[in-house]
Amino acid sequence: MTFDFFALITVIEIERHERHNPKIPRKFKVDYLQALEKIPNLIGRAAPKKWDQNMIGSACAALAASKGNRLLARAYLEMSEHNALVFLREETGYEP
Repeated sequence: MTFDFFALITVIEIERHERHNPKIPRKFKVDYLQALEKIPNLIGRAAPKKWDQNMIGSACAALAASKGNRLLARAYLEMSEHNALVFLREETGYEP
C-alpha cells in the first residue's frame, strides 16, 4: 500500500463531516464503521520497509481519523518536517 491509500481514507472521513456533506446511507453505515475500526491493523500490515514522510503522515492521519479525531487527522495530512520544526520551536522552544 502507498501513502495515497491512507490519505484517501483520511480525506473521506474528514470531509464526510464537513460542508453539509450527506450522511452515510443507513445500508452502508455498519460496514463503513467496521472498516474504520480495521484501519490500525491495516497500517501495521501495510508497513513498508522504509517509511518516508508521506507514508508516516498519511498513516498517522488515517489512524487519527479512524479514531474520530478529525482535527489531528487534518493536521497530520498538512504537516511537513519543516512546519513541524517551526511549530515546535515557536510553541515549545525545541531546538534539535
